[in-house]
Amino acid sequence: MRFAPFALLLLAGCGQKTDPYAAVAPIIAKHCVACHGSRPTHPGFDAPPVGVVFDSPADVRKHAARIKVLAVTTDVMPLGNETGMTRAERDALGRWIDAGAPIGREP
Repeated sequence: MRFAPFALLLLAGCGQKTDPYAAVAPIIAKHCVACHGSRPTHPGFDAPPVGVVFDSPADVRKHAARIKVLAVTTDVMPLGNETGMTRAERDALGRWIDAGAPIGREP
């Protein structure tokens, strides 16, 4: 019986891994993709501003440093905070970026 807690810990580690990007995907979808999708739906943009596109987790990861500065540190993005991004959402993005912007199963 004294090994039961250890066995539970081992079993807990054997479960399916969660996708670390899943924590920030809804934030990106809600606050970024209307302008930074390959086909922006925001009426103010015919093309993604400065060519920054967030169509995939890899796209978002590629721009993680820029996101950190503009959306987390300085709150410049979204422009005028038009979508109402909260401090908690900004902090979640920052934590994901600080963790290396992981996007799932990687070698």
